[in-house]
Amino acid sequence: MPFWSTKALEESQCSKADIAVSLRMLRVLGDISGTVEDPRYRGRLHALGMRIMEGCAEKLTEEEVKPMRVRLAALEKSAAAKRAESVVG
Repeated sequence: MPFWSTKALEESQCSKADIAVSLRMLRVLGDISGTVEDPRYRGRLHALGMRIMEGCAEKLTEEEVKPMRVRLAALEKSAAAKRAESVVG
């Protein structure tokens, strides 16, 4: 079980004021994913990132969500790089 709770994320309502927080969360998830060896855990981090981005996408314009999509893509890239490392190594 992770040391953080996703309850606050599930209940949050993304607004323009929350964009910076959501961007930071996505960056942190990407940073954590880059250090995690367990592919299941990386998958959970990615799923959490998707929930953050999708929750905001429902309430914000595409232009406002665009930086979040970039951060989510970085999270996906990090997870994919780790998968490739584990296959090769």
